[in-house]
Amino acid sequence: MKINRESLNDVFGTLAASLIVGVIVWFVHGFLYWAFDAEIDWRFYLPIVGGMCGCVLTRIYTLNERLRKVNIILDKSLLELKSKFQDRVMVWLVYTFPMSVVNDKRERGFRFCEESLELSQAAGLTEKEVLKLVAYVFSRPIGKVGEEIGGVGTTLSSLCSTFGLDMEDCFNEELDYKCWPNAAAIKAKHDSKTNKSSPLPGEAG
Repeated sequence: MKINRESLNDVFGTLAASLIVGVIVWFVHGFLYWAFDAEIDWRFYLPIVGGMCGCVLTRIYTLNERLRKVNIILDKSLLELKSKFQDRVMVWLVYTFPMSVVNDKRERGFRFCEESLELSQAAGLTEKEVLKLVAYVFSRPIGKVGEEIGGVGTTLSSLCSTFGLDMEDCFNEELDYKCWPNAAAIKAKHDSKTNKSSPLPGEAG
């Protein structure tokens, strides 16, 4: 109820401000007409009307953005009750980035590659060993995305078991305690990229 009430207050506040400005313009027009006994050139009102329209449009845009954020947060709360992890991640993505970034397949591939390399490093692999694997993989025919995702999931699950970790716990901890609290910082890091097509993250790009 608090969210709805705040939203209604924004709407009524915008309408009230516009009404007040309109009344002031009406009084100014009447005073000038009374003082000079003549009609005022309609162009006199252009800056005033323009200011009113700008005020209304700005308030509408702000309200729409606020409602979009509210809807995403509500979706997040509902999804946390019972949902697939993939759906919950998508809610975070849409909340954090514009859709052009969310739907950028190369960007998603870069970030997955970065995280998989960090995991390989944490698991004890050396740079030399990884580069050998890179050369081996790129010497073979290109696979299908769906099949390779299946391979990633299978090998990731087996890696978690080998290290005595629960894969779902690791997923939830990353999303709930790192991604959501740091959404603004993550977006700022992405926005700091001078070359948006670079595979490197943040300022490194």
